[in-house]
Amino acid sequence: MKYDIQLDQAFSACSRGDFAAGEKVVTDMINTYGCIERAVHLLLCIYSCTGQREKASLLLKRLEEESIWLNPIELENDNDLNTLRDLDDFNTLLQFSWDSYNCAVKNVQRKIYTIGEKKDDVAPIYFFHGRGAKLTEFLEDFQDIFNGRLVYYVQSEQVYTRERYCWDDEHLSILQVGDILGHSSELHKLICGVSQGARILVNAFAQGIIKDDMLLFIPALSKSSIDKIRNANIDYEGNITIISGDRDACFPASMELAEVLKKKGCDISCHVIKGMGHYILPQEIKRKMILENLY
Repeated sequence: MKYDIQLDQAFSACSRGDFAAGEKVVTDMINTYGCIERAVHLLLCIYSCTGQREKASLLLKRLEEESIWLNPIELENDNDLNTLRDLDDFNTLLQFSWDSYNCAVKNVQRKIYTIGEKKDDVAPIYFFHGRGAKLTEFLEDFQDIFNGRLVYYVQSEQVYTRERYCWDDEHLSILQVGDILGHSSELHKLICGVSQGARILVNAFAQGIIKDDMLLFIPALSKSSIDKIRNANIDYEGNITIISGDRDACFPASMELAEVLKKKGCDISCHVIKGMGHYILPQEIKRKMILENLY
C-alpha cells in the first residue's frame, strides 16, 4: 500500500523516541489518505504517550463524526493508550468500535476472489493477505506484480476493522488454509502470503498442510513460528522463497527461519531488499521475482 512506507517511518521514529517526527509523518498520512485505522491508532498512541490530550480529544471527536471505528481488541489492550482512558470520547470510541466489530463478525464470510486468467504453463497463485488488509489495496500493489498469473485472493473470515480482515485466531486460520488448499483442484500451485498471512502459512507448513511451493513476502514471524518449524518433522519437496527488507523489524526472524529450513534440507532462497522495511515497493518485488523465475 502506498502509505505503508510512511507508516514504517512513523513507527521507526516513535521506537527511537522521536514522537514529534512520528506525529508529523502519521498526520501527513491521515491528511493525504484519510483516517486509515492503523495510522489513527498510532496517532492516538503518540498523543497519549506525549500528554497531548486536547489533540487526542479533537481526533476522537472527528472519528465519532465520521463514524470510524478501530479494532476494539487493540484499543482495549494497548497500554500506550492508558492516559486517554478517562476521556469520555475515548470510551465512546471503544464502545462504538465493539458494537461495530461484533456486528461485522456476525456477517463476515470467507471469500476467494479470482483475478486474472488461467494459463496451462503457469501455476496459479493462492494469496493470503496481511493483517488489516483489503482487496482494493492488494490490487494496487500486487495486480501488476502478478500480471499474467491466475490469482486466488483468499479473504479471511476474521474481521480487523471495517472492510479489513486478519488472521488473528491462529487455530482457525490454519484450519482455513488447510480447507482451501485441500479442496483445490489445481495440481500445481504457488502458495503466497504477506506479513501476517505469511506467518500463518509458515505455521500451517509446520503442520504438514502445505506441500506446494511457497512465496513469502515480509513474513511477520515470531519465535513461536520458528520453534514450530525447528521441532517439526518436515517431509517437503517444494521450493520456498522469502522476500524481505533489511530494515524490517521481522527481518532477523526471517533469516533465522531460512537457516532452520536449510538445516532441514529444504530448498529455500532469500532475497533481501536494502532500505526497505515492513513494506516493499512493488517494482522491487517484481524484480526479485524475475530473478527467481517466479514471474
